[in-house]
Amino acid sequence: IFPTQMILPLEQQVVSYELAVKLKELGVKQNSLHYYTALTIPHKGKDYMLLHQIGPLPDDIEYPEDLYAAYTVAELGVMLQEQAFTHQEKKENRWLATFDSNTLSSKWVEADTEANARAVALIYLLENNLIPLPE
Repeated sequence: IFPTQMILPLEQQVVSYELAVKLKELGVKQNSLHYYTALTIPHKGKDYMLLHQIGPLPDDIEYPEDLYAAYTVAELGVMLQEQAFTHQEKKENRWLATFDSNTLSSKWVEADTEANARAVALIYLLENNLIPLPE
């Protein structure tokens, strides 16, 4: 049995809601084990909720507009393949992702979690047309 301190909350294992929305806007296929959904709370306004392990969903259904794939570190690793590498700087408590491409020698991105660092790297690569959309 693992001590509970060793188990990361799911929210730290998946991309943030904001990055999930950006990845969907860029056309990344919405197929993950976890999803965010947007909701409106009376007297509070718009918010979101993380849905745990509901997927992957079948390809032949139409996804609701307010459903966003909350990709895990592993799922992003498959999308990036060998394009990006992440590591944690313990002193700073931050994650860095670096990648090489034919058009730039190296680029560093920084985020608060490994999933977010990988998502930021993927977004950069897609926005700059350095890699095709993952299948």
